[in-house]
Amino acid sequence: MTPAGRPEIGNPIHVRVGDLLPAIDAYRANHGLRKRQRPDAIRDLIRRGLEAAGGERILSNTDIPSIYNPSNDDDIPTLTRYLEAINAGTVLRHSGSPATEVYIRVVEYTDPLDGSTRYAVHFAGSYHQLDDYTDRKVAEAEYEIEVRGLADSDWLFASTDVEGVPTRESNQIPDDYL
Repeated sequence: MTPAGRPEIGNPIHVRVGDLLPAIDAYRANHGLRKRQRPDAIRDLIRRGLEAAGGERILSNTDIPSIYNPSNDDDIPTLTRYLEAINAGTVLRHSGSPATEVYIRVVEYTDPLDGSTRYAVHFAGSYHQLDDYTDRKVAEAEYEIEVRGLADSDWLFASTDVEGVPTRESNQIPDDYL
């Protein structure tokens, strides 16, 4: 447990499911999870519920657990398929600094696993984060929050499409300034 009483990521927790147990077992049996334990079915149900609630998925992140973890060899082929699909998609919004290869972008792409249209918010810089959404407006709102947050922390992109966010050019800061 952490000092605040929250379990550390990766450690088991105990959750009372009460009258949900028959439904959890039915889900497990109906989705080919017979050989798995109940905790796997519960994680799947939670993941599906979170995706349905806001449509957000954390596909990859170097700092927090995500659906596809680059450090897990089993996840690399699937993550590679997502990256290829996103790179083949249509860039809708972009803020970046080409000299430092730091950027945030919104990309409309086709999910390589289910064929649905999704909207990725991809940040590449000192860490890597790749989230995606079912709703374009939600993706663009998250994008603007990230760009404005970086600007508030004195990060200046060479260019941005977010109105009111200063750029290096608008502040006459040298190109080699990070």
